[in-house]
Amino acid sequence: MRFLAGVGGSACLTIGSGVISDLFPTQERGKAMAMYSLGVLFGPVIGPICGGFIAQRTSWRWDFYVAFIAGCVLTLGIAIFNRETNPVVLINWKTNRLRKELSRPELQNILTHTADAATLAPSTILRRGVTRPMKLLFTSPIVFLLSLYVSFGFGLLFLLFTTITQVYIDTYGWAPEMTGLAYLGIGIGFLLAIIFVARTSDATIIRLAKANNGIFEPEMRLPTCVFFGFLMPISFFWYGWCTYYKTHWVLPIIGLLPFGLGMM
Repeated sequence: MRFLAGVGGSACLTIGSGVISDLFPTQERGKAMAMYSLGVLFGPVIGPICGGFIAQRTSWRWDFYVAFIAGCVLTLGIAIFNRETNPVVLINWKTNRLRKELSRPELQNILTHTADAATLAPSTILRRGVTRPMKLLFTSPIVFLLSLYVSFGFGLLFLLFTTITQVYIDTYGWAPEMTGLAYLGIGIGFLLAIIFVARTSDATIIRLAKANNGIFEPEMRLPTCVFFGFLMPISFFWYGWCTYYKTHWVLPIIGLLPFGLGMM
């Protein structure tokens, strides 16, 4: 079940980023991605808070019922209201419509070198969708290293999530419904990081692109990762030491804040 949840969740994460690149020009994507990241990052924070109260007041089964109901509603909404955003597909659709309306099969668009998805067999589309990410992952060093960094960061995040409940119940004697509030430390870090990225990411690439003769390179968004990456081990040391010595519960919660910053 965890594997299936990961497969489904990974599709939402990757396709959502692609939609952002379709809808926004390069110099505006930083702010858009920051807003999009609200759901991705705050879901694991808000979920345990709500889950603790639900499980304490009803039963643990209702945690799954609520998640299932929300998932069904959102999936239905996507199926009904979702629209195509890929410019290549949209232009091909418009070209095909004009060919039929004007009875001019010779009409071409500026993207004639791109294969029309409508003419491809579903098996071909599926094969490309599976193999192309693998090729990028193992043939592009920057994609591989960034994927490794992000997967390692999220692995640490969910490893941390598995310890918070036990720590605050066994060490600090919190009730299960109150334990979810301990996730607020990470949530505040996420919020501060999103604000920082929204205000600096686009401005940074505009400045670096001007210094590069007006040529934008995707790696121009990476310099802040060097600084924020150091905050994750700092957060783990802070959280671990405070928990080991059973210091006041505020200290480990504050110690989780740098981890939220580091995840951005």
